[in-house]
Amino acid sequence: MLQIACERAQPTTASCAAPTGPSSGNGVYLQDTRDWYAVHKGSCNILMADGSVKSFQDLNGDGFLNPGFDIADGLTDLEVSGVGYADDRQEMATDQFFGGIFIDDAYFKGAFE
Repeated sequence: MLQIACERAQPTTASCAAPTGPSSGNGVYLQDTRDWYAVHKGSCNILMADGSVKSFQDLNGDGFLNPGFDIADGLTDLEVSGVGYADDRQEMATDQFFGGIFIDDAYFKGAFE
């Protein structure tokens, strides 16, 4: 599976192809971030697994953070309200945010005390 291969032992999804999903696509998926609203003056602070906090900007003002979904150009307002993302501008860079679906079990092999 392409998804597993591109995510294996990687801290980000930067090595993954753009997601096109299952039907006539490449089988690569991203997390759906439409519930992560950019409420802090157009940005959203996200706590990372290592304890750091990163801020991501809502670059197109639609109130959502797009991790890289391809959205058709020229959507009507009604279509945008159904999709959520106003355009396909990537607002969560793949080298800054892990938007994949698998967590490699190697991360859990450490001794935590």
